[in-house]
Amino acid sequence: MEFVPESLYRVLKHYSSMNQRMPLIFVKFYTYQIFRGLAYIHSVPGVCHRDVKPQNVLVDPLTHQVKLCGFGSAKILVKGEANISCICSRYYRAPELIFGVTEYATSIDIWSAGCPC
Repeated sequence: MEFVPESLYRVLKHYSSMNQRMPLIFVKFYTYQIFRGLAYIHSVPGVCHRDVKPQNVLVDPLTHQVKLCGFGSAKILVKGEANISCICSRYYRAPELIFGVTEYATSIDIWSAGCPC
């Protein structure tokens, strides 16, 4: 994998520190790429990232290409098999995880991706 110097977290922090909003075109472009990346990994039945957050989204500052990273918590979810509910970073955790559900789906990634956008 090639070196990507920035994370979405740092990009958001940069705009925040300058008291500026991120240009809407970048918000749309990054969001689109994040959801396309999730659609790709979810195309394999049951594959779930389980830790989508700005720190796990890399952004190339020149091309504005986005890459998902941080697959340390990823898992193939098996229907009927219990999983730990204390997964995913707190501020990006889907409601079902907050309520302790142990049988969840890849939709938890979609919730997490929508939190910082």
